Amino acid sequence: PPPRRPEGLPVRWAAAQLHRGRRVLGGDGRRSSRARHRRRVRAAEEGTHVGPTRTAPEGVDVWNPAFDVTPHELITAIITEATLKLLPKAETKRTFMAVYSSMDAAARAVSHIMAQAITPCALEFMDENAINMVREYAATNTHTHLPQQAAALLMIEIDGSRAHIDADVKNVDTAARVAGHIATQHASTQQEVDALWQTRKALSPCLRKIAPKKINEDIVVPVSRMAELINGLNHLSTQYNIPIVNFGHAGNGNIHVNL
Repeated sequence: PPPRRPEGLPVRWAAAQLHRGRRVLGGDGRRSSRARHRRRVRAAEEGTHVGPTRTAPEGVDVWNPAFDVTPHELITAIITEATLKLLPKAETKRTFMAVYSSMDAAARAVSHIMAQAITPCALEFMDENAINMVREYAATNTHTHLPQQAAALLMIEIDGSRAHIDADVKNVDTAARVAGHIATQHASTQQEVDALWQTRKALSPCLRKIAPKKINEDIVVPVSRMAELINGLNHLSTQYNIPIVNFGHAGNGNIHVNL
């Protein structure tokens, strides 16, 4: 049986146990086919120990490539410390959906939203292919509130104090009304909130239903270039006759690309 985690060691100890009997990160790379890429060798103990305490089995084969896997010209920063800030739970939350005639319009709206002072706690997007897939394949009637000309949508949630939530929603709603904006639907009850989110939540079941062997990748781009990426993916979809469905976290440009 694998050794028990020594008291006080971080959770990453468990990941080391998954590599029991196999090659893990760390070491001199002499047994690795990737050794030819090595420019600098780091100590094996970085991958097998936390401080003085061993976290991997004795004799495990390890390889420590440092930063050799990623070409140096692609490394623009190194994170050496992260601080977690805990905030009190918000007193209230508001949910609404904004619909657009093009992905370009939705991307402009995201840029405007992120440029003002109020940061949404959720800012999700769906492209036209995702909207059409939900319309056609969703098991429940989740699409009746979507205008037929919808080519992109944003799911937006704002949280905060009861004293300021109305003003915060108004500011974000105003920022979202760019050229190409078709309609905005505000939820006033929990049932309406659930109905709005059901459009987004229906995506994954629909994808599994029509494309169980789909390929999905997470791609991150600057928010200002999100529309450029989606339009480029649509061009590739047409060129190679491969359906591509895109949705994701618009606020940070994190896009789930599904082929």
